[in-house]
Amino acid sequence: MCPLAEGRHLAAWPRHIIALHAALQRCGHRFLNALLIAVIAGCLASPATAAETQRHALIVGVSGYANPVAPLAGPRNDVTLLVNTLVEAKWAKRDHFRVLADDLAASYYPDKVSADGLPTIAEIRKGLAWLVNIAAPGGELIIYLSGHGSYVPAMGLTGEAAESDGVDEIFLPLDIGEWSDTLHGIENQLTDNEIGAYLAKIRAKGAKVWLIADSCNSGSLSRQAIAVRSVDPIARLGVSPRAFRRGARAHVPRVRKLAPSGPGDNSFVGFYAAQPSLDAIEALVPLSGSQPQSRIHGVFTWYLVRAIRAGQTASFERIAQTIISGYSEWQGAAPIPMFDGDLRIATGFAGQAGRLYSLATSGPQLMVKAGMLDGIDAGTRFNLVDLRGDVPKTVAVGRATSSAPDRTVIEILRDGQSGSEIVVKELHSLPHAFAAQVTSLGVSLGLSVALDPLSNGSNARDHQLHERTASALAALLAAPAQNQTIALMPAVTPAGADVRLIVKDGRVWLAPPSGDTVLPDGGEPPSLAAADISSTSLGGLLAQIGHGRNLLKAVHIIENTQIARSVQVTLLRAAQKRRQGRCPARVPAPAKPHGLNVFDSKAAKHQPVTLADCDLVTIVVKNQNRGAIGVTPLYIDAWSHIDFLYNYEGSSHSALIIDPAQIGVITYTESVPTGAQAKRSGRGNIVLLMTVVDGAEPIAPDFRSLATNAAPPLRADALDSSAPDFLLLAAGAGGGTLRSATKDSDTQVGAVTVPLYLAAPGKK
Repeated sequence: MCPLAEGRHLAAWPRHIIALHAALQRCGHRFLNALLIAVIAGCLASPATAAETQRHALIVGVSGYANPVAPLAGPRNDVTLLVNTLVEAKWAKRDHFRVLADDLAASYYPDKVSADGLPTIAEIRKGLAWLVNIAAPGGELIIYLSGHGSYVPAMGLTGEAAESDGVDEIFLPLDIGEWSDTLHGIENQLTDNEIGAYLAKIRAKGAKVWLIADSCNSGSLSRQAIAVRSVDPIARLGVSPRAFRRGARAHVPRVRKLAPSGPGDNSFVGFYAAQPSLDAIEALVPLSGSQPQSRIHGVFTWYLVRAIRAGQTASFERIAQTIISGYSEWQGAAPIPMFDGDLRIATGFAGQAGRLYSLATSGPQLMVKAGMLDGIDAGTRFNLVDLRGDVPKTVAVGRATSSAPDRTVIEILRDGQSGSEIVVKELHSLPHAFAAQVTSLGVSLGLSVALDPLSNGSNARDHQLHERTASALAALLAAPAQNQTIALMPAVTPAGADVRLIVKDGRVWLAPPSGDTVLPDGGEPPSLAAADISSTSLGGLLAQIGHGRNLLKAVHIIENTQIARSVQVTLLRAAQKRRQGRCPARVPAPAKPHGLNVFDSKAAKHQPVTLADCDLVTIVVKNQNRGAIGVTPLYIDAWSHIDFLYNYEGSSHSALIIDPAQIGVITYTESVPTGAQAKRSGRGNIVLLMTVVDGAEPIAPDFRSLATNAAPPLRADALDSSAPDFLLLAAGAGGGTLRSATKDSDTQVGAVTVPLYLAAPGKK
């Protein structure tokens, strides 16, 4: 059905049609109203733009694998959500898609997508050949793969076709078979070499390709609360170890290079759910603690779609930034994604500024037909617009009280005209005559938490510790909001919690949503020993995790503001060694920074920067704004502990103030945890918070008060909700009375994030 018939894109409806539609609905003429919608749906469909006619997509999703390959629940939801999102975002019309997927009728979403065929190897090859056939100069094509991946020995190839790591990555179609010595491969496999050959043909014809792979190629079958999108080639696909010994060179690092790009070549962009040799995952999303089990997605696809629907699409770089920001919610349990090609090129998506969302009712609740997937969270504010006149008129202001993936419940704050009861009544009785327009985004500051049941075979000591942990958690949840250091919420199920408390081996682990107590990068989540368990210690660690997560959420909203776009941040790394068990003493920020350049915010590289113990790290910030800015450097470690990086000129009393066209320099010495703290290594972030300078001082002298051990710590009731920096302060240090915060200013604050990976001692 045309999107107009479903109440979306209301701005395209003529005013007199909206008025007639509302009148028919008000008078109960359901048949006439339905007939009206059916008639105008075809008439109002906008013609395709020139760009849309050159865009085509092959969308592949495989759910129902047969034994011994485990089936997946996510691809059917991935395909449905992605296709609908691309069509609604006006990237291309539905008939420009070839959808190869199984079991789409069982997807969670009510707006079903019909498949054009099953995702068998024959149909996938036909789809790839179709793209080659229609490719033309200026064309824009998408290839999307959602399902299991694996790897096999690379045999019989020489020269450029030979894999440098001795293995072929493969995607598993629905009819995947087993290893064949005769074929030197798995029956019906789709290899990276084959995909690369199709890509080369497409690019040779002058078209651009965006490859999106939400699958992986390494060998574990399951982890506690998530499904891994990979298949063990030996255990499940019948590949013999002898074949690997002949074909694979295990000592060579795994690589991925499907479409090599030369200087200035912008014909290919690749988005991959995981680095080579890591596992892509599917899981229950969003992480709100109350969603039904049927809403399972590839985690990578979820954040990709969220970026598109939230309008974070000015460039592939911006989409990549948004995906990485979303991954911070997983506290290191999700794999590091990989991006290839020139990410700075434009995507061709229509902008989302000023977008109108439809309204609906559910009993007494008034809802907006948009949600977390559109970047809308609790606290978001809307203008409620009457569409029945010649000129849209704001008649009320609403605020989101709760948000689901595609729906948001709102409350009315004030009205734009007298007779508010009339307006409220009309909003509920004639929702199709009104629309909602976002005026400021909100950030939910709550942290959902649950205690996992004990695993079978737990000893008596863990049973006692479990009871003590349950009592401590109950006390925290029952405490008045004003006494909580962060807004805590009980999760409906452990699998949907932001933090899962897992009692094991005499410790209480504050695990991520996956339930992992050993993370993919070898680190561990925070934990407390049995002797340390109390409501105070548990509450303090939960607050630390929550404040770090919330600050990264807030930073994501402001990292694309004008201030943030008008700075260039580079990070230099100089290796140092411990002497007599200590790293070299701290040195003042140098006038001429030196070291290996490992990060440049303008270079569109979005892989984490790997740092080692004792590295001297120099952060150089160049101010390209028209006025002076104040910069506060913060460091968020793998356990969400926030530190203030104070080694810059003037740090004792102010943010780092940088005049236009000048640079500011911050240095620190990296210290990778050792001994009992060694498992604290892993991922982290350097966050540079920026404000405009008004006169001699910035809006806030600095944000050092957000540091975990700041003295005195910020109190929620001391925050000024009208201040431009309210969102940051509320996220980083707000207490239990603050359940959400809103960003109202787009010009006075900004942020740049540098993702980090700390190599444990002995690793690089």
